[in-house]
Amino acid sequence: MCAYVCVCVCHVCTQVSDLHNGTYLVHYNTPAPGSYLVHVSYNELGTSENVPIRGSPFTIDCQDPWVKHRVMGTFPARRKGMTLVTMGSELVAYGGDKSGVSVCNTEGADWRWQTVTPEGEAPADRTLHSATVVGDSMVIFGGTSLASNDDLNDMFTLCKEGEGWVWTHPANSQPYIRHPDPTAEQAEEGSGEGAAPAEGEGEGAGEGEEGAGSAEQAPANNSEPRPVTARNSHTAVAIDRDLYVLNGDNAGDMMREFAMVDTSDTETANWMEPILAGDIPAPRRSAAAACTGNKIFMFGGVISDPAGQNQVVDDLIVFEVTGPNNLTCQVNPPTHGHAKPPARQYPIMQEYCSGKVFLCGGLDASNKPFNDAWLFDVATHTWECVYNGHSDLVVPTGNVATLLNGRMVVLNSAAGSPKLDIVQSLDFVAAKESYEFLTKMKTDGPALLEALEAWCDKQAHGMELARNVDAVSKNFDSLLKVMDALFQVRETVCRCVCM
Repeated sequence: MCAYVCVCVCHVCTQVSDLHNGTYLVHYNTPAPGSYLVHVSYNELGTSENVPIRGSPFTIDCQDPWVKHRVMGTFPARRKGMTLVTMGSELVAYGGDKSGVSVCNTEGADWRWQTVTPEGEAPADRTLHSATVVGDSMVIFGGTSLASNDDLNDMFTLCKEGEGWVWTHPANSQPYIRHPDPTAEQAEEGSGEGAAPAEGEGEGAGEGEEGAGSAEQAPANNSEPRPVTARNSHTAVAIDRDLYVLNGDNAGDMMREFAMVDTSDTETANWMEPILAGDIPAPRRSAAAACTGNKIFMFGGVISDPAGQNQVVDDLIVFEVTGPNNLTCQVNPPTHGHAKPPARQYPIMQEYCSGKVFLCGGLDASNKPFNDAWLFDVATHTWECVYNGHSDLVVPTGNVATLLNGRMVVLNSAAGSPKLDIVQSLDFVAAKESYEFLTKMKTDGPALLEALEAWCDKQAHGMELARNVDAVSKNFDSLLKVMDALFQVRETVCRCVCM
């Protein structure tokens, strides 16, 4: 039997995954830095006895991989429904309350928060909106108004000009024609009852069945143009200057509708609905999405199951941009490996680098926060867990996080503080590699071999001195070397026999 580590230590949280290839992957986190004993054992077939493997327990030294940054200024309040994005070297927090825009400058040893008042017409205070970096700007769309509690369908752009910030938004928003809903048409044909429900309304039983059918949506000439649907708890991504808005919640109804707009037109928001081919995803809210290349990856969220109950899912949905306004969808494509993120709502998703997508945080079905990070490799369709921490270490509403220069930056609160007054960052790739067995052996192996060779040479020299009894009897230093060599060899043989 081969295992990486199977931890059995008091006050240590462990998670063991069988990789079904003779090895086991174990994630564990300790309550504090320090030395710990790692016990590795296995079960004999047909018995309930745990048999320790040779050499167990092992001693490990655990260190805190997080960098706690010294932060000053006016900290943003801790709240639900806010967004955090990276614009250059600055972190931009917006929404969730009426405090406006908070910016953290990360240049230098001291990071500094400040509340900024951008020029131009400001958007209505909102929560559960989307914030997407498009070029050197942040584009927000939709959300729920904090004043009226109505869902919104407006779009605003925040950009930096000189030392200040500016809000802009299109003066006009062009209504557009929707494509027919293939699942609604199929339901109407099957039941023979009246018209299909309108977009954004409940789709009835079966709307939670992922990828149940494949179809291509074709434009309908008899549809009346309507404004882009207001929504909250949606997700949005940008490919070049095109903003794609995916799913969401409209007045309590989960949405299937997608919309796209060219953000480079600052005068008019010419919305359109992408033509969708392939699988038809279920209506959902609270998912996350990111893009790399010409593909959009959406994960998780909440759907309605066949019984009409809300269900938090672990769906991976891939959209490929195949034309100016064409998307080909695949729901839950085959993935390799045995690791996969658990089902979650309100996670965070961003492009880590070309060909890799980053996923972190979110809430499970019981609204307990996740404290983990994953990378999805587009070429191999493989998930990899690159960080797994204790859920008690994040704010109850879930991680407020973003990527900065390849590091995961997380906002947190000191005990009893209503502010996000702690900023930590983690190079999760470097931290993971430092604990990888092969990586560690590549660096530690040569050093251990050199130490072993030096030890053998020392003992061989002592044994060689023992050949000349007369010289040893006349030189006390030589006698000590011979005695030490005999002792070291005896102890080594005894340890080998005991193992």
